[in-house]
Amino acid sequence: MKEEFEKWWLSQKWSGMAPLDKRGVNLLALDVWQARQPEIDARDIANEKLGLITGELREENAALKAEKDEFKGMFRSTARTLAEIDKALGIEESLGGFPDATLDAINTLKAENERLRKDAERYRWIRDNVEKFGGELQCVDDEDSGGYYSRYILPRECDEAIDAAMKERK
Repeated sequence: MKEEFEKWWLSQKWSGMAPLDKRGVNLLALDVWQARQPEIDARDIANEKLGLITGELREENAALKAEKDEFKGMFRSTARTLAEIDKALGIEESLGGFPDATLDAINTLKAENERLRKDAERYRWIRDNVEKFGGELQCVDDEDSGGYYSRYILPRECDEAIDAAMKERK
């Protein structure tokens, strides 16, 4: 503290004044120095606050870095998942990763699914309502036999008969 005082004293305008006795100079210097104490205390408090703020900012910065790293990981995971979805949808790799291509493929599959669902509903309606047609369905195949071939199937046999006929055609 003595060094600080001496440095300060030499910087003051009255340091070049005619010398007072040692006691007078010391008292004058002490009064001036003590008058600055509130300023020094205020700076000390400000420095403490800045230190606290700096610490808080460092903590917040570390938390934000961790959050950024977490988001990066989530993004990479999402990108991998989208790539797998694109691959499953049959989207060529050059178009993969573009949301429009993925959505177009999904919409195409939805339309196809709707068409197939309607076909399945028609088939199930016929199968489940055979009684309205006399209790049996006639299965006709004239392409492979070179002539006319038909047989009747019961509702419980529909699925198996259709699967077998489709298998034979392959």
